[in-house]
Amino acid sequence: MPSIGACIRRRMRTPPKKYQIQGVRFLHSKRGRALIGDDMGVGKTYQAIAWLKIRPKIRPVVIVCPASAKPVWESQFKQHAGIKVFTAEGRTPSRIKRNIIILNYDILQYWTDVLLDASPKAIILDECHRAKNMQAKRTKACMILARQCKYVVCLSGTPINNNPIEFFPTLNMIAPEEFPSFWKFAFRYTRPTRGFRGIGWEFKMPRNLHELHNRVSAFMIRRMKEDVLPELPARVTTTIPVTITNRKEYMQVKENFIAWLRKTRGKAAAKRALFMQAHVKLSHLIRVVAEGKMDHITAWIDDWLEDTQQKLVVFGVHKAVMQTLYAKYRNISASITGETPRKLRKREVRRFQNNDKCRLFFGNIAAAGESITLTAASSVLFAELTWSPTQIQQAADRVRRLGQQASSVNVFYMIGKDTIEETVVKTLERKMKVVNTVLNGEHEANKSLVNSVLKELTRKV
Repeated sequence: MPSIGACIRRRMRTPPKKYQIQGVRFLHSKRGRALIGDDMGVGKTYQAIAWLKIRPKIRPVVIVCPASAKPVWESQFKQHAGIKVFTAEGRTPSRIKRNIIILNYDILQYWTDVLLDASPKAIILDECHRAKNMQAKRTKACMILARQCKYVVCLSGTPINNNPIEFFPTLNMIAPEEFPSFWKFAFRYTRPTRGFRGIGWEFKMPRNLHELHNRVSAFMIRRMKEDVLPELPARVTTTIPVTITNRKEYMQVKENFIAWLRKTRGKAAAKRALFMQAHVKLSHLIRVVAEGKMDHITAWIDDWLEDTQQKLVVFGVHKAVMQTLYAKYRNISASITGETPRKLRKREVRRFQNNDKCRLFFGNIAAAGESITLTAASSVLFAELTWSPTQIQQAADRVRRLGQQASSVNVFYMIGKDTIEETVVKTLERKMKVVNTVLNGEHEANKSLVNSVLKELTRKV
């Protein structure tokens, strides 16, 4: 019988890292009831997908995650394993069409009965700390489903945010025989005090933490990024595909652009004047996509703030987009745009680097993409993309700890599904490889990217 590593390498479309094989092997050894507590960027999603890929009889499967993570799970199933999934939307359940079901915590309670009717064999809880309050409807729904499933896999880089009592639902779902009683757990691992006016109990003072750690370690595998750094690339890139909210406006602008392309086709298209016109029109199309992603961008950032304790750098292009984001998170963010006075830029950088309450940095790619240090973060979200491969690289490098071993960066691209951005990001990645090996002039690199996108758009014109 082939080893687990051999099975993963043969069946997955993308090869696993050694520590990811170890994670799948750990899941297998625990009979599919375990917590993967790896640090962000180590690949918890990949390990869960690989485990499912080599265990095709474990179906149906319910995957519960934050709303912003649904498109990531969907795309990674396709990318890594060639598996199509059913993604649930809204509070009104519909017919489940596939045996891997992805839905978010916010709608889980409305789908519980339908999911139970499907008789799932496994439940995977991504960011399982979202189910931490025993009184919350989402937690109750998770626990109902977990009791019906033979396999329960939990994923979280921060399984405990504040207090051990929040850990109980996860532990009970994974190991109900080891952690059967909330009250026994509460009185063993906290010092309960009476609530306001003697009503109820509060569990705010932890105790016996070493004992709890030893008990949890039996079914938890946890690797920090520095533990597996030799296997990590300089950038761990994740694409987040989202559906834009202004599809009608986008299609109108795109049709106008296509009409312009038809008129100019064959008219000495290599001339600089026509190239510049095309550049402007493409940039307008990109801006419309950005405006249609705003709800998704803010939802993703909200989830980041809730699910991690880390800082995040957000890069964009258009003034209106960055101003809107900064206004929403003004109290916990710093910002540099093209209009930020030079004397204030150092202040904004210092605030982000040194103030623990400053969780976010918003930067215009051109203005903040070089010559500053943002190493308080190790993750970058590109809410928008620029035409320059070198600018994208330089912006991502703002969070790299150059000269230090721990230099792997998490890079997230939020891309509008079925829009020009899909073409742009594919072309950007290809051009980045060229820029890494060939010293192109900046104008030529930009022109090459725009021409590549134009060529793709005009194939069917």
